[in-house]
Amino acid sequence: SALNAASYASQTSPEAWISIFGANLSATTRSWTGSDFLNNKLPTQLDGVSVTVNGNPAYVSYISPTQINAMFPDDGSGGQVSLQVTNSQGSSGTLPVPKAAYSPALFRLPVEQGVYVIAQTTDGELVGNFMVGYALGTPTQVREANPGEVVTLYGTGFGPTSPALPSDILVGAAAPLAAAVTFRIGGTVAPVQWAGMIASGLYQFNVQVPAVAAGDMVIVAEIAGYRSQGDSVISIAQQ
Repeated sequence: SALNAASYASQTSPEAWISIFGANLSATTRSWTGSDFLNNKLPTQLDGVSVTVNGNPAYVSYISPTQINAMFPDDGSGGQVSLQVTNSQGSSGTLPVPKAAYSPALFRLPVEQGVYVIAQTTDGELVGNFMVGYALGTPTQVREANPGEVVTLYGTGFGPTSPALPSDILVGAAAPLAAAVTFRIGGTVAPVQWAGMIASGLYQFNVQVPAVAAGDMVIVAEIAGYRSQGDSVISIAQQ
């Protein structure tokens, strides 16, 4: 399977991170390092392991026998595309993957069924309730977000920036999104102070928490008619 690396949904998009799962994908396990970049270009293979989409190279950041993380190329294709993995032993069969203009998804914590978004306060604390902190082993560093304060969120699949950034070059400076993005927490619009790409395929959002009820509230992002996963939550403190 090849899934959006943040939502684990099947749909992906240009410059979105995906996770590919299978068997015998690589003989080694590692992430990219500085030596893998030539003239700041993103690597299209690690230890001979590569991924193509409709024959065009994707950008590979992590390899292992059962998982590969890669960023989809921005090659102008859309609809159903064909993905293939190649290593020193040969090539896999092709896998059909749905590709759209956008595939917005928010990265989430690997605890409590993976529904809590990764969110940080301006003082660097991680947002979550006590149970999230307990699961992470750092309850004193996790707190609920207060209505009115700004939190930082992260995602992938949110599309082009303005000015446009080349997809094959390591991103060295942040750039704002070309299209407007709307966030809702508990169904209430949350003002977006800044939204843009901060690293290759990685987007950052500075969002003000609206006046909503306390507890774990659903948080959704929408851009160009596409919505992020609808089961993501953020912990809100009592007003």
